[in-house]
Amino acid sequence: MHFDAEAAQADGVVVLGRVKPHTDFRGTHESGLAKMIAIGLGKHRGATTLHTHGLGAFDVLMPAVAEAVHGVVPIEFGMAVVENAYEHIARIELVPTEKLLAREAELLAEAKQLMPKLLMSDIDVLVIDEIGKNISGAGMDPNITGRAPVNAEKFQAVPIKRIVVLGLTEHTNGNACGLGMADVTTQRCVDQIEFGSFYTNHLTSGVPDGARIPMALANDRDAIVAALHMSRGTKDRPAKVVRIRNTLSMPRIEVSEAYVQEVADHPGMIALGEPHDWDFDATGTLPPLPADR
Repeated sequence: MHFDAEAAQADGVVVLGRVKPHTDFRGTHESGLAKMIAIGLGKHRGATTLHTHGLGAFDVLMPAVAEAVHGVVPIEFGMAVVENAYEHIARIELVPTEKLLAREAELLAEAKQLMPKLLMSDIDVLVIDEIGKNISGAGMDPNITGRAPVNAEKFQAVPIKRIVVLGLTEHTNGNACGLGMADVTTQRCVDQIEFGSFYTNHLTSGVPDGARIPMALANDRDAIVAALHMSRGTKDRPAKVVRIRNTLSMPRIEVSEAYVQEVADHPGMIALGEPHDWDFDATGTLPPLPADR
């Protein structure tokens, strides 16, 4: 086990973390306080060491390492944050050290009930304006897309045939972690990649799948058309297309006219406007959806 040297020499350590479902494994402790102790405060060497055991072991390793650290490092308490589907804080709770693991497991169950999800029955093409590490540890959250480089069978989501990623967030600083889970992307997105951080992220996790580069088309229009071409099959019906800004901001999304009746019938959705064409500019680029959180 590894632990940050400066933190270990402090009079006390307060662990702050968002308690939420992880993007690569399932367990009683996923993203949260135990992870901050085992991997966050373990720094790069600690994270690398734990990842050598494989993500399949994390459900056991994460709480075991956190519990062992309690015995040698003065952790004063944990501060747990649980968010709702709109990325608003649903709960902030001070968790005593002796109850940290037990209470975090309860908070994780609550977080899973509150997280957002796509409400459609199925999707031909999901268009995602941006992915990034500030959106999800996996760039785009597998809990939303159902696409994960490992343990994919454990992520239950609406069936999606093709995923298009148009670009990266500014704050991901070129780390395109998770781009390999998309089917199609744009040359603009590829040009934004800083390969040092991108590859370091996946070398640390030991999972190369998310670092693969999908088919990269010249612009947004071409990328979406390519995904539509590869999703239709033999069905003679309007395409079911959904567009989101990112997997963290989904209060308002765009859907194609094929969903008119489904939206009208669903108690959790409401139509906010009339159908309209997408306004591609002269370069074939779509204006980004507004950040609505």
